[in-house]
Amino acid sequence: MRGQPVGEAHGSAGARTVGAEHVFRIVKTTAVVAAVVALFCATYFSAAAGAGLLAGAAWGCLNLLATGRVVRTLVAPERPGRLRVLWLSFVKFPLLYGAGFLLLRAGVFPPESLVSGFSLVLVTIVLKALGASAAGSLDSRGAARGGAGGPRNSAGGAVGGAPARGPLTSRR
Repeated sequence: MRGQPVGEAHGSAGARTVGAEHVFRIVKTTAVVAAVVALFCATYFSAAAGAGLLAGAAWGCLNLLATGRVVRTLVAPERPGRLRVLWLSFVKFPLLYGAGFLLLRAGVFPPESLVSGFSLVLVTIVLKALGASAAGSLDSRGAARGGAGGPRNSAGGAVGGAPARGPLTSRR
């Protein structure tokens, strides 16, 4: 049981790895966006604003990674050890939020840039969800019109007169 993805114990293959991959994709996307926006801020505002945005984004990404780790540990099919949960909680809450407090208190970076960088993670999550929703809505509209993956009629052609394509038809 140990080492298997969470979903395999319940019948859906790879639920844990998909969740972790999704979190890592969000972190990577946030890092790229933060780098571009930080360059913009450093060019048009100040170097401290750009660096603050990067620091805030790094803080937000670490927060998301730590939250994901705590949640995956708590919902694992095997009972997580209390020491592991306490360790992860110690890393996430006091260290991460303490570092955030120190960043704000030090006054090296403008608070607006730190908050903007931290918020980039949330913006990335929302935009990825909207993109997935829009892609799903486009897929369902294509199916309703008889496009790719749409309903087929009994004569073997797609609804609307387009030739049928699928695993049992010729592509010529």
